[in-house]
Amino acid sequence: MPDWQELDESQLIQYAKDGDSEAFGELYERYLQVIFRFVYSRLNDRLDAEDLTEEIFIRVWRSYRIMKNKASLLPPIYSA
Repeated sequence: MPDWQELDESQLIQYAKDGDSEAFGELYERYLQVIFRFVYSRLNDRLDAEDLTEEIFIRVWRSYRIMKNKASLLPPIYSA
């Protein structure tokens, strides 16, 4: 099993696209605060921002089943 913290974003995405929830968990940890701050700055409501941030990550996880050759997490997040 790889050391998730040592892998770069594109490697983690590939593992996540292959169904590895631990790799996706590492992506979640890396991007949670960035995405939350962005959403919160738009909504100015903590609970709504938490809910929407969670929904974004759920949609990204689901989208990995259909995404092809994406090497970055951010474009799918902004389209989620």
